[in-house]
Amino acid sequence: MKYFYIITIILLIGVIFERNTLPPTTDEMIQEAQAFGVANNKTIPPKTFKQDGCTLFPDSILGSDFKEACLKHDIVYWHGGTETEKDLADQTLKKEVAETGITGYLLQVPFYLGVHYFGDTWLTKFF
Repeated sequence: MKYFYIITIILLIGVIFERNTLPPTTDEMIQEAQAFGVANNKTIPPKTFKQDGCTLFPDSILGSDFKEACLKHDIVYWHGGTETEKDLADQTLKKEVAETGITGYLLQVPFYLGVHYFGDTWLTKFF
């Protein structure tokens, strides 16, 4: 049981660090998010787009950079949509993470499972 607590503390410290080192949302990112909506006949949400990197996960690991894939995923989720649209966004994220290199290939399933089961839930909104 003590290992559970140790792992939980390590994960909590990692999440706090990750949440406090988020890259800023640039004007270009906001414009990209709005352009995606226009191109896909989506209504622009009333809340301004704010990206948060790879939510609760590092933006890069061992030479694999996931920032662009996570940004695209954040944009799709910002616009909302059906469960089918969100599942397609999750599948696309998985594919793009796998294409970043061997580390991304190994982490594609954890990325997919994380966004599929926890994306846009209380957990991601809490942090």
